[in-house]
Amino acid sequence: MKKYIALIICIISTLTVNAQCVDNGNYWNQSWVSCTTSANPNPVRGNTSHWLLYEFHNSQYIDSSYIWNANRAGESGWGAKDVVIDYSPDGTNWVELGQFTFPQGTEASNYAGFLGPRFNGVFLKKILITILNTHDGGSCASIAEVQFKIDQTACYGIVDACGICDGPGQTVWYQDADGDGLGDVTNPLSACTQPAGYVSDNTDACDNGNLGWSDVAILFQNSGCTGCHGNNAASGLDLRSYATTAAGGNICGSNILTGTNLVDIITVSGYSGCGTPISIPPMNDRTSTPLTTQELNRIQLWIDGGKPQLCADYCPSVQAEIPYNGIDDDCDPNTLDDDLDGDGLVLALDCNDNSPARPVHLKVFLEGPYNPATETMTTIIQSIIPITQPFNRAPWNYNGSENILNMPSNVVDWVLVEARDANDPNSIIQRKAALLLSNGDIVEASGSFNSLLMDCLNSSQSEYYFAVRARHHLAILSNAPLDVSTNATYNLATPSMVFGGDSQVVDMGGGVYALHAGDWNSDGVITISDFNGYRIQLSSINQYLDGDFNLDGTVIISDFNLYRNNSSVIGVAPIRY
Repeated sequence: MKKYIALIICIISTLTVNAQCVDNGNYWNQSWVSCTTSANPNPVRGNTSHWLLYEFHNSQYIDSSYIWNANRAGESGWGAKDVVIDYSPDGTNWVELGQFTFPQGTEASNYAGFLGPRFNGVFLKKILITILNTHDGGSCASIAEVQFKIDQTACYGIVDACGICDGPGQTVWYQDADGDGLGDVTNPLSACTQPAGYVSDNTDACDNGNLGWSDVAILFQNSGCTGCHGNNAASGLDLRSYATTAAGGNICGSNILTGTNLVDIITVSGYSGCGTPISIPPMNDRTSTPLTTQELNRIQLWIDGGKPQLCADYCPSVQAEIPYNGIDDDCDPNTLDDDLDGDGLVLALDCNDNSPARPVHLKVFLEGPYNPATETMTTIIQSIIPITQPFNRAPWNYNGSENILNMPSNVVDWVLVEARDANDPNSIIQRKAALLLSNGDIVEASGSFNSLLMDCLNSSQSEYYFAVRARHHLAILSNAPLDVSTNATYNLATPSMVFGGDSQVVDMGGGVYALHAGDWNSDGVITISDFNGYRIQLSSINQYLDGDFNLDGTVIISDFNLYRNNSSVIGVAPIRY
């Protein structure tokens, strides 16, 4: 539903005081008239002008306007002709809507007015009309009435990332590579609707497409096929455990787990591949709950993947670590279940066991806290920076344990660094939270706070793409793989170094470039949703908030100015959530 606010603002000049009156009628014979100019509320409009100021108690979503120019007998020449219209989204700062020419009133009793300027749907608190000249060029200016159309269907709350007013935001989904309905907690994806290949569950300990015995045993258990040909290993095929299934009873021996033998034994009528033909009907038809085609396909996937007993032995990319049990219990002779560095964690899941920590020298500047006078970033919020990394929430969902025991005096904020595959910048090898110093250096969040150490990089590979993410700034990605085998320091905020070039960074002057400020929700695009987030945190003081774009500990109009300058900037696809 839409409604109109009909306003006549009368500015009366008495001595040096400007007052305003409000009339909600539809009578153009009660026109506003000003014959004395005064200082304009918008300083850029000068000190001598006729003006009308419309101020709303709460921000309103204005769509369009309708205007009746001066129309009383003998006064239509006083009507506004050329005007400039400004609006203020916050009650302090002004944005020019444009210059417009108003037609002269007819002085007829049936004068219908005209359609005024459109505001194209923006939230605002003030509207200012400055009269540049009138139709007769005299000293008096007049407008009869102005109506503003307000769209009450617009969101007067916070629009979430999915475009829903006061909605819950994006849902975190988890990759389900092996199709078992269980998701991998280390491979989240935030989205408004469920992406293909993702589920809401995050309890799959191994989701790399290979199945372990635990994934297969449950299929046999649910089907009732725990003793399909005799009740124990001595008398026939027994599917009650990994050991008896691998042995194959006295029917096929270990040959049962090669090719399609196991599925054939279960499903083929009169199967004779193991000597004595199996009686009909097929075993699967004799169970209480026959295995479905999909379940049989999963069993075959397990066999094709090497029939592992523990799926974790086939998941070196899983970032969660499991306790070391002291024995080599995997089924892959090429992967030892050893704890080489003695930290109680399994080799396949512990980067420190098989990859030495490698220093990575990166440098970036953030637009918000950058001070051109000192060519460094301010450290104003240092006292409120959390001692533990802040990226353990959407959209990052990073579960690292980085923390600061003693805060260095030159820390600006936390950043999240991603090492990515040299052949695929979308493939993340390792993520790590680090500290950003005032000179732009990114350092380890512990020890002597020297160069960042990445311990999951392959020792035989020296080049990786790198991305840097910071709260409320647009993330960036290197435009090419960087060689970490040297001691070179890479300034990723330099246009020639960043994926997407100068469209992804801000020129701060003096040859310095910085990440765009204003990405409140860190989704890689600066839009109205970021303004909505800023707005709800407006006027907050001494808090560690994402609306504090300039990192001074407060959320005020200076943060809005950073957002406004960067509104509609879009990050490159690989860094967008």
